[in-house]
Amino acid sequence: MSLNELRVTSTLSISSVTYS
Repeated sequence: MSLNELRVTSTLSISSVTYS
């Protein structure tokens, strides 16, 4: 897993928590 993928995954996870 590349660092860029990790950043994208983290961003999506944070967004999901924020919107829910």
